[in-house]
Amino acid sequence: MTVDWSDCDLVESVAGKVGGRPVVKGTRIPADTILADEELGATAEETLESFPSLSLDTIRRIRAYGHSHNPQLQPLLNLSQNLNPFFAGGGDQVSVQSR
Repeated sequence: MTVDWSDCDLVESVAGKVGGRPVVKGTRIPADTILADEELGATAEETLESFPSLSLDTIRRIRAYGHSHNPQLQPLLNLSQNLNPFFAGGGDQVSVQSR
């Protein structure tokens, strides 16, 4: 996933902080992690549960920025939400049997 976060006012890159990776301002949470959560089917509310130091508004705005700066994210998001039985609430159950 490649997003240029340099124009996002919610994200900063600081040398020596998480290796200079773009993080949510005032945190050590990589901005790409917020998008990855969404790609895996997590709702903004579920991401908030994982990162309670962020606000719901911040999560939504970071996601929106990511989508507007990487159009490839939207088709991937639709696929993960529609086809992943763990996040879409459907699908077949899988059982594993030992021999």
